[in-house]
Amino acid sequence: MGKSAILAALRSGRTTSSPVSPSAASTGSPSKKKESIQPHSELTSLKWLSANFSRSETTWELSKAAQAVAAIAVWRRGHVKGEKNTDHPILVTRQVEKWLKTRPAKGRPEIVPYSGPQTSQPFGLSIAAAALAETGNLVMHSSGDSPAAFQFLCDHHCVLLKRSRIYRYYEDYWRVMGKDAAHLRAINWICGPSRSADVEQTLQLGAHGPLSLHVIILEQ
Repeated sequence: MGKSAILAALRSGRTTSSPVSPSAASTGSPSKKKESIQPHSELTSLKWLSANFSRSETTWELSKAAQAVAAIAVWRRGHVKGEKNTDHPILVTRQVEKWLKTRPAKGRPEIVPYSGPQTSQPFGLSIAAAALAETGNLVMHSSGDSPAAFQFLCDHHCVLLKRSRIYRYYEDYWRVMGKDAAHLRAINWICGPSRSADVEQTLQLGAHGPLSLHVIILEQ
């Protein structure tokens, strides 16, 4: 059975024929999914994404690219209230390190380049390849400049995301990626802070990853 047939079979079991956007949910009618790619910065996609972020207890904010460094500093100081480790440097991937070098030096937070699990810090900063409004997932590409292990090491994870990289559906993302996906080491889908109830059905936060997840969505 091909991918299209599998997806069709899964959707046939839903109460609606396709995912329902916030606007459609308010009127009680399902949205119609377009065949063409509909990623990018539509307001409805952002609203849908933010609604799913809320369900997974992922916090987020909009920021202009020029103000992103200030937003990162504010996140470290005030997002995690009551923490004693807010003065710790931020652990960053090489991808983030390169990006920070293009930003003004004023207000730039103290950083520690990631060089392996031994460099773990309470706060970590990375860059998402994309986000999926349908489920509220962040899409993280693994590479030498952005190792997969990084996503699991910090207690408090902040992720930068370009607004133009918000896609409505999984299929839109895969169409854009095309054959390029075959050259990636791995693709991780992050849908919120770490949760586990494996032991006695008692919910534990941070057992397999960050205690909190914050997303800074960058306006173009």
